[in-house]
Amino acid sequence: MSDASPSDMSAVELESNSRLQELSQFEEVRQDNLNFEYYERQFQEVLMNIENDEVLATFRNEYASLYHSFVKSHDGESRLLKKCLELQSDIDTCSTKLVSADELSRGDKNTIDTLRIEIEKTRKKTDVTKEREAALKDKVAAFKRELRDLEEKSHLQVEATAQKSAMQSLVRMQETVTKERELLGFQLASLQQDYSTVEKRLERVREAKESGDIELQKVRKAIEEKQAEADAHKALRLLK
Repeated sequence: MSDASPSDMSAVELESNSRLQELSQFEEVRQDNLNFEYYERQFQEVLMNIENDEVLATFRNEYASLYHSFVKSHDGESRLLKKCLELQSDIDTCSTKLVSADELSRGDKNTIDTLRIEIEKTRKKTDVTKEREAALKDKVAAFKRELRDLEEKSHLQVEATAQKSAMQSLVRMQETVTKERELLGFQLASLQQDYSTVEKRLERVREAKESGDIELQKVRKAIEEKQAEADAHKALRLLK
């Protein structure tokens, strides 16, 4: 289910419509530029037809001047269109990079969420293990005190032996719990390191995306300027 708000969707639709309009205008100018050979033939045919007509000498000179202006305008327009195509390629490249950055960013966010959950689980396990270790330490200490009391009463040697065995069992259990706590500590440190690494990576991706957004805006602005120049050339040519 999409999390985009109506305002976000509206902004996306407006940007998409604006983009389609820009492409349509650019294609119109490009197609008009491709018709140059047809217009050039028309100019040349007219000039050839009036080449030896002295009556139309003045008109021929003005028409020839118009033809040269037309050719010059076409050359300028061709250069602008070439630049626009290069800028369009830059836009496509920037857009691809931004999409990749978005996908990588989403993946890293999911990884961070997973790591947060794992870190919290490990912390809880570590806390429980510490509590068990503390309780066992208290039991061992209590058994040691009780054992000392029994040893002082040598007539209870059998019971003292049983107490020694119980204490040894508790000591082994305490050692096991201590090792478990140490292992959980290592796991927690490793998870925290992974979390820090992914978080730094995500920050770099965010910075790259922001840089890409700025670069894309610059390229689009350059295309708009070149498009305006091409439109101006076209309008000037039509007026002549």
